[in-house]
Amino acid sequence: LYGRYSEDWLLERTRLMIREFSLIKRWAFDPASGVLNATHLRQEVVMILEQADNTVATEATSLLLIEVGMRAQDAGQALKNISQTAAYLDSLLGDMAPVHHLGAGVFALIWRGGDIDETQKFGYALLRKVKRQGTQKIHIGIAPFEATKQKTAGVEETGTRTETSLCGVDCLLDKAWMALSTARQRGAFALCVAEEDRHGEHLLAPLSPEAVAQVKRVFQRENQFSILFLQKDVADRKKFSSRVMALVGEGAVLQVLDANRALVCLAGVDEQLAADWACGFANRIMKLGIGTFSMGIASYPCPGFRKLDIPLNAKKALVHTQFFGAGTITSFSGVSLNISGDVYYNEGDLVSAIREYRLGLNLNPDNVNLLNSLGVIYAQIDAHTKAIPLFEKAVSLNPADFMARYNLGFAHLCHGEQEKALSCFEQAEKIDGSYFDLLLQLGQLYCQRGNYKAAVRVLVKAEKSVSSQAAAREEKSWERCEPWHGEKHELGHGLVYRYLGEAYKGIGKNREAMTYLQRAARYNSRDSEALSQLGELYAAEQQGLDIALAFCRQAVEIDGGRAPHWYRMARVLFCREDWTDALESVQQCLALDAKDVDALMLKAAVHEKLRQVQLARLAYERVLTLDGTHARAAKALKKINQIRR
Repeated sequence: LYGRYSEDWLLERTRLMIREFSLIKRWAFDPASGVLNATHLRQEVVMILEQADNTVATEATSLLLIEVGMRAQDAGQALKNISQTAAYLDSLLGDMAPVHHLGAGVFALIWRGGDIDETQKFGYALLRKVKRQGTQKIHIGIAPFEATKQKTAGVEETGTRTETSLCGVDCLLDKAWMALSTARQRGAFALCVAEEDRHGEHLLAPLSPEAVAQVKRVFQRENQFSILFLQKDVADRKKFSSRVMALVGEGAVLQVLDANRALVCLAGVDEQLAADWACGFANRIMKLGIGTFSMGIASYPCPGFRKLDIPLNAKKALVHTQFFGAGTITSFSGVSLNISGDVYYNEGDLVSAIREYRLGLNLNPDNVNLLNSLGVIYAQIDAHTKAIPLFEKAVSLNPADFMARYNLGFAHLCHGEQEKALSCFEQAEKIDGSYFDLLLQLGQLYCQRGNYKAAVRVLVKAEKSVSSQAAAREEKSWERCEPWHGEKHELGHGLVYRYLGEAYKGIGKNREAMTYLQRAARYNSRDSEALSQLGELYAAEQQGLDIALAFCRQAVEIDGGRAPHWYRMARVLFCREDWTDALESVQQCLALDAKDVDALMLKAAVHEKLRQVQLARLAYERVLTLDGTHARAAKALKKINQIRR
């Protein structure tokens, strides 16, 4: 068609197309954060809900609302925090899930990462990552699409597809907001999953008062007794088997709870005798050919527990035995409390999880898993003085425990003890040097200390991990961000490129540094540190001073509160011989960090270019006041004094 139309017609169509795309972009993006907005999010949810195969489309999809709070002195600082958080989330997730800003520092994303358990693990990994950016609070609310689809199924019969989709959007958002509200109530750093319509009780729900009262009659006068919690492995709606009831025999009391569960009370029986009785009982049931029963056993006396706690302990033992398969029998122990604590933790109920882990440590003080689990929660709520001793004890019990050393390192880091953190991370690397997040953290700490060769070593390993993972195209690529419950995650790998660029720059390999900083800028177009260093390197390698200045200006516009950004821009301006602008930039740098020796030296050099000798002398004298052995400053000051004579 090109040859049929005039140039003017084609130019007009070009302008119209550009205008249409511009309008679409304005409609979809939030100007405060630079990411997608709430309108786009609603349309995205509608598209998912309107897909033909709703079952496939929504089963493994969830909506996450992420509320991030940071300190802000005024509205301008608040907007800057929102922009920086959006940039960080965007670089953290890459192309895994587009980030939306709903306003007031609340972000949203649609996660297609597997079932709700996988999504929850991803949520916790995201929470820990964002927490390390110096935030005051982070709350995450998760709402699965599947529950929304079931909720709106009735509308499809009477309403149109559009009406159904809009109803589904509102229902999903309501669930997510409610989950976020619950997360706020759980502490400064918390997560909550929207509860689906439950047809049964909570996994660890206490027994009904009636059942407790009936069981209490058996053991209230006993100083020793055991309780078995029975559950049929294949549930049905029939009445509890009378044939099973008949097998209990004398000396035991069976209390039916429902069609598939019952309690057996054994007065005057300790844990070992109860276990023997349970094995014999299971063998007798097997001969009936009516299916198998799993059993949990709890006995009294038990340190730290009252008589009334024993029935629920038996239930926790039943939850524990489900890990071993059908027809198994497990006695209540510290491991049972570790599992029940994990149940509460996964629901975001940190208070109950802490209670369970502490009770478990009362029974088994040397259980490394319990020490780690309790320490992780204390670290999550910023109680690092409580977390550190737990991790230290876990390390002393098992020096080869990677997780304990890794967690101890982060606890020290968050507590401001960087040297101890570095030591822990180095020891953890010796145990297992394949974890991405450990290598990234080590590289960051090495860069901060100027140990750039060591930084390159660990960051190259981290970069290879990212590259191999990308080549493999695994479905759950986020699972290499950090070790968690024995798994590997990958989240935030764009930061590797920035630190690799900084490390190569530190050892003088500017070409390699530019390559990695360019990659970092592609991952996060608002990474001010990468842009600033890239501008400095463009000037140093004579790749174009105009481009270098553009990068440095962009870095300052994104985050003007960092002295190094102003210093690097001043250096580029100095290379351009823009003395006045260079002086203004270096003064901005010194206003943020008055003891920056390199900035003072640059300021003195600018004053000399402007023939402001007295001001240059004062700058050199200030350098020597801060560092009396600074040879360049002493030589320059001596030269100025000789000229004046």
